[in-house]
Amino acid sequence: MKTVEFHPGNPKVVHHALFFLDTTGEARRLDAATPEPGYRCFGGPRIVPSGGLGGWAPGATPEELPAGMAHAIDKGADLVVQIHYHPSGKPETDQSSLGLTFTDQSTKGLANIIIGPRRIDLPAGDAHYVVTDWGTVPQDVELIGITPHAHLLCKEMQVDARLPDGKVEPLIRINDWDFNWQGQYRYAESMKLPKGTRIEMRYVYDNSAANPHNPSNPPKDVKFGEQTTDEMGFAFLQVALPSRDDVRPFRRQMLLSRIEQMVAQGDDFAGLNQGQAARLRAAMAMFDTNHDGKLDAEERARFMKFIDSYIK
Repeated sequence: MKTVEFHPGNPKVVHHALFFLDTTGEARRLDAATPEPGYRCFGGPRIVPSGGLGGWAPGATPEELPAGMAHAIDKGADLVVQIHYHPSGKPETDQSSLGLTFTDQSTKGLANIIIGPRRIDLPAGDAHYVVTDWGTVPQDVELIGITPHAHLLCKEMQVDARLPDGKVEPLIRINDWDFNWQGQYRYAESMKLPKGTRIEMRYVYDNSAANPHNPSNPPKDVKFGEQTTDEMGFAFLQVALPSRDDVRPFRRQMLLSRIEQMVAQGDDFAGLNQGQAARLRAAMAMFDTNHDGKLDAEERARFMKFIDSYIK
């Protein structure tokens, strides 16, 4: 797949769309279990995707991948389009469409690095609330693009790459974020990020009455959530790998790295789907030998060894 172009049929209520690949047949089973076309979901797509083709948000335009790069799609895979609708207070209809172009020139693998917390709590009236997160690159990659995302209250975005030698490379700066103009930014030249590079994001939010984009007057406390009037903050980094065979191991290493980071920070796995989170909490309890509700360094090492053997 060379390019993916989404057109919202009803821009008033189409908040965003995400495009997943499913080789398990689970999405078909969920669809068959409901009388209407498709099936309901909130947050994740209720499947474990075998890949994805990106997504769309207001203002995004399609970008062709660099030469020799394309999304690889397994034979028999289902394309699952998840559309998030923002309620308008009355019945609405939508006929969104998706355009695809293909190529037979694909040598490198493509994968995503996702940075962003699943906890945001913006106090009413705070005009400068900072949200940070980070993630570690598990192998050498070429960074080819970046897509930042937040809702109405975000005003500044900064994402940097801290290389293993300590050098900091800026990846993107947005000093006046506008929810209605969200872009997928493709670098003119790819950037090499060695194994161990730390991706760091810093977003600033304005939840004061002085923010013209604030949907609440007077301002109210705002937490992480899917609705436009909730908030979130993510950076999606698209990277190229030496070959398509590297994609699956890379995704596995990214998941393991994210789980270890969550454990070290005392997170309760809110960033994963409910089934994964429940299993990981149960596993953590097994390795919490001193029963203090968290894992120390030794407990964490045994826990991660177990998880490494468990995740295929």
